[in-house]
Amino acid sequence: MTEFKQHAQNLIAKKDFIALEKFLSQPPDGCEQLAAELTLYSLVEQGRSFEQLEAPFDQYLDKYLDSMPVSNLEMAAQLKFRLKKFEDAVKYSGMVLDKKDDIEIAEIAAISLFNLEKNKMGSKLVDQLIATKPADTRYYEWYILFNFKLAEYQKVIEGWEILNQRAFELTQTNSVLVFVVRSFIYRGQLSKALEILDQYQLESQRDDIEVGLMLAEVNKASENYEEAEKILRNLVVRYPDLPEARWNLSLILLSQAKLKEGWDFYESRWSWSQFPSTPRSFDCPKWDGFSDLDGRRLLIWGEQGIGDQLRFLTLLPNLLDKYPSHLITLECDAKIVTLVKMWFPELEVQAFGLNDTRGTQQYSQFDAHYPSGSLPRIFLPQISDKCNLKFRRLKVSQEKKDELLGSFMSSKKMLVGISWRSMLMMKTRVDDYFDVTAFAQMIDEAPIDIGFVSLQYDISERERRILSRFTNVFIPDRDFLNDVHENAFYAGSVDVLFSVGTVVATCAGIFGVPVVSWSRFDDPVNLGQAANPWFPNRLDFKTKPNWDKTTLLTRLSRVLNSYYEKACARECKKSDLRA
Repeated sequence: MTEFKQHAQNLIAKKDFIALEKFLSQPPDGCEQLAAELTLYSLVEQGRSFEQLEAPFDQYLDKYLDSMPVSNLEMAAQLKFRLKKFEDAVKYSGMVLDKKDDIEIAEIAAISLFNLEKNKMGSKLVDQLIATKPADTRYYEWYILFNFKLAEYQKVIEGWEILNQRAFELTQTNSVLVFVVRSFIYRGQLSKALEILDQYQLESQRDDIEVGLMLAEVNKASENYEEAEKILRNLVVRYPDLPEARWNLSLILLSQAKLKEGWDFYESRWSWSQFPSTPRSFDCPKWDGFSDLDGRRLLIWGEQGIGDQLRFLTLLPNLLDKYPSHLITLECDAKIVTLVKMWFPELEVQAFGLNDTRGTQQYSQFDAHYPSGSLPRIFLPQISDKCNLKFRRLKVSQEKKDELLGSFMSSKKMLVGISWRSMLMMKTRVDDYFDVTAFAQMIDEAPIDIGFVSLQYDISERERRILSRFTNVFIPDRDFLNDVHENAFYAGSVDVLFSVGTVVATCAGIFGVPVVSWSRFDDPVNLGQAANPWFPNRLDFKTKPNWDKTTLLTRLSRVLNSYYEKACARECKKSDLRA
């Protein structure tokens, strides 16, 4: 083997690659792996590109992965990284790191994980790099990037503060600054965000995509919607193929009640990769929303979350008023099919089918399709039209209320539904919620003849235990997470609902129950209105990032007392009439 290797190395030194190829093609027994490695080495010496090296390197990896030296695993990781084959780069980097500590390979793995959006793994790896080389400020940049992607905004701020305690020069300036500014905004520290804008003169870079989108957010947080709109319009013109700018512009326009143009830009959602609904494919064309259906069968299909689907369907009566119901089929999440069938009994309602329906018999009956999120484009082009809209309300019969609440209902002057959070406990949303202990405080201070009904879906054992100590709290033994129909009927059975803006609040709205809620001040769902534009009898308190939950709880308690006083007054009036 030594003579074989020496002869090959001599040919490489002489750059006699033709003779080398012939020599390596017939290696002696036991030298096959060595011959493959020498072949790769000769290709490198010949100056072959990374693209040219990949195929022979892959052949080598396929045969000798379990027996190859660590140095060749390092080469594999570097090669795949240079070729932006990040999955492979992570694979081979991991195999190297299992065998030895290697800072360069760990860095390759971290950058590859970021590109793959495997942020939890990447964050852990960066933590290890910081522990190994705490003086390397690059790692704190990566710390910021990964933690922003994980919505760990406080950690982003902490990473930025560490950088500012040292002499540092950013290697990924715009990305880091954009994430830091946004983190300060999301944590309610607008003044800190503005300081960074001024320090790094970011206003002068508004033509940059990342910076421009961030500047629009800063202006929105400052309630300067016109400037945010101006910035986004500039990006739309400069980058017409950038759906995120068009999507963000739609939200800014809707937040200003500029509905016609806002709904037009809202159509860009299907081009934006981060939109929460998957685009669907049909053989039939998409209806334009305006041309006469002229006897054609139309499929209206829901999009986004359950609450969004129900909210958009509040506009459906206006479509049914214009076209016969037998022409329209409605498709929605399986969890709300029963509820929607009760709401629109004249329609055929079915659960979601395939995303790609092309060539399927089930969908061949339709002449056109239309996503429900586009209904406002037809029926809500301006806020003044709201009073002309047709709204269909469901009602819970007294018999159904008795079935659901029994004697608990009869012993109370007023029933109050409560729901304090969504099931989505993401960092981006958890700050919008109350903890159950907040409502426990409200219940503790309320008159005993107010009955509270827990409408919280996915209720935890801790939450159930806290509420169970109150004799005036009713916790239905139902799986509200999966039985939205029952959740809606309970919501329709109370006198008033106090809830964050989730599907529970939407269900109560469908039944005409007054809702007291809270939402972000810049939530485009409110369409720039002080009152919720989708449902009558809904009061929304506006919150800012990092809002004072104690103050809001006090305001909610005052509203509760107001409802209670009215309930007492009605009770007295009934007593007088009976007397």
